[in-house]
Amino acid sequence: MYVNGANGNAALAQIDYFGERCGTPLGYVEAILAEFAKRERLQIANEIVREVQRPTGSNRELAELLEHWSKALRQGGGDSSRWPPPVPISQLATVGADIDYLLEGMIARSHLRLLVALMKSGKSTWLGFLLKALQHGHSFIGRKTQRCRALIVSEESEGLWIRRREALGLTDAVSLMCRPMLAKPSFADWCDFIAFVADHAEQHKYDLIVLDTTSAFAPWKSENDAAEVQATITPLNRLTQAGCAVLLVHHVGKTDQSEGRAARGSTALTGAVDIILELRRFRADDDDDRRRVSKGRGRFEEVPTEIVIELATDGKGYAAQGDRKAIAARELDQAILDALPEDALRAMKSDDVHAKLPADLRPQRSKLATVLLNSSTAGKWGCEGTGRKGDARRFFRL
Repeated sequence: MYVNGANGNAALAQIDYFGERCGTPLGYVEAILAEFAKRERLQIANEIVREVQRPTGSNRELAELLEHWSKALRQGGGDSSRWPPPVPISQLATVGADIDYLLEGMIARSHLRLLVALMKSGKSTWLGFLLKALQHGHSFIGRKTQRCRALIVSEESEGLWIRRREALGLTDAVSLMCRPMLAKPSFADWCDFIAFVADHAEQHKYDLIVLDTTSAFAPWKSENDAAEVQATITPLNRLTQAGCAVLLVHHVGKTDQSEGRAARGSTALTGAVDIILELRRFRADDDDDRRRVSKGRGRFEEVPTEIVIELATDGKGYAAQGDRKAIAARELDQAILDALPEDALRAMKSDDVHAKLPADLRPQRSKLATVLLNSSTAGKWGCEGTGRKGDARRFFRL
């Protein structure tokens, strides 16, 4: 680079200024050259991809691009700016062994998280209340949160988000990119888009990036193709390496499955993320039930296996209700209380209580006998009789 005159002095002054931030003026120049080389290699790679995708592409043009690419790589010399250096395992703790959760056990900085739900089953409501909690650092579904800024890449219209903003009181801690793509992107477009998002995340200090839904923006031709799905997910490392938490929203497949396999398409998607959250109705056949079940799978022990959440009757928030076992136990207790008489003189045997319970809550006789005895000992209802022959235990409401 040759500079002279006033412009040259200004350029040298800028080098001196930024050199202080890069260690030395030479360090600044080297950083610029490395960035130019990186961008040139990316541009060449994108051109190759476009050439390959052309239905009438010329083999000669492709060969020239590949030769140019090879030359660029040789000039780069395999420098360390392209790849992160290896780190001795003994030094990993110095980088930080603790997981920095934005939502305790569920969304973490520098990690990918997948939210899977049936269409129109409440995931947008769940996401809206999550954003409301994160902008203030308030608890959400019984879990601690960290106050943060979020960028949502949404398939929904601005009109829907305006309504959600007004209903939930969302602030500028949330930014939106509504329907940013006018056509399905190529892989090169996808890489450019992720780089664009990463630049904005750095500039505006976003902590959380949400892609809702992933399939609306992904470049894959088939979400059942593991190689295409993996290729789509890999560029997201640019976001996680920048310290962002990334939440991918996806739909359940046609045949809803369990054990972390509900996500539609290739299992490469669920295999690539660090945390999987599956959101389902508490009762699949009851659209009026305000409860949802959150099933978690992940690489960290903090991930909650199951949480039942219930939307308030006024629609202003969720409350955590425990897991399905806790819900079932509470419902059975209430059904037993409804069946038991208040008069100890009319106390009921276990088999009589069993017959009066609703069919959908009625456990096995042996299990009910155990529940009746244990809960009477805990003081939930009364019990008389020893349970020996001729002196059967009878239960009544206290």
